[in-house]
Amino acid sequence: MAGRKCIFCGTPHALTREHVLPVWLQEYVGGDEPGEFRGTRANFFGMPLDERKASPNSHTLKVVCGECNNGWMSRLEVAFSAILPRLEMDINPRRFSKTERATIAKWIVKTGIIAHLSSNYRRILPETFPISLSRGQAIPGRVRVFGGNVAESKSIRWIQSNLASTVLSRSDLASFDPLKDSFVFILSIRKVFLGFGWHDLNRNAMNLSLNDSSLHQFYPRPQPAQISKVFDDLQMASFGLSLSPR
Repeated sequence: MAGRKCIFCGTPHALTREHVLPVWLQEYVGGDEPGEFRGTRANFFGMPLDERKASPNSHTLKVVCGECNNGWMSRLEVAFSAILPRLEMDINPRRFSKTERATIAKWIVKTGIIAHLSSNYRRILPETFPISLSRGQAIPGRVRVFGGNVAESKSIRWIQSNLASTVLSRSDLASFDPLKDSFVFILSIRKVFLGFGWHDLNRNAMNLSLNDSSLHQFYPRPQPAQISKVFDDLQMASFGLSLSPR
């Protein structure tokens, strides 16, 4: 389509079809069985608004150029796939090097961006957000990456919503719209999940933090969970993020 540019590098190169969830990941999760993924969009209060089911091969999006798709994105998939078995064995972030934690963070952010754009819903993340991840060199600002344990499944599940917990000053409250200025994405892979939260307020004034001691933080700094917990519902994990003044 004329005039369309790659969401990551911003160039008008020919766009290719990118699988929202990589086929290798579906095969990893489902084995020899026919697999599916389930994507749920929830509102500010955590109530599901809709659910989307599909097979990995049928769910693609034409928003990425071939140079990005076959370049840094492909290398990121290879790097993350090598780490994933260890994540399943022990998701403690201190078990991974700084480079490996950066790979985990970039992968879940990249995957969340593509899933968000595939949801047929209003766009929350600004255009500058995926561009800042271009070529896999930088993690966008005001992002916190976390993970944990979830009831095992052979379906890949994801949820996307807005931050449900915010504590703001009156001056910030006037300009803050949680439906536009915050975002949470969580994806389950067999018995673990990864996710990230983002906000669009001043990073020097506001802090996005984990308020659930059963969540592990991978980025910006490694912070292991204090208690062991297996989540039955990914939406409950999203409530473990809060936005408050520094």
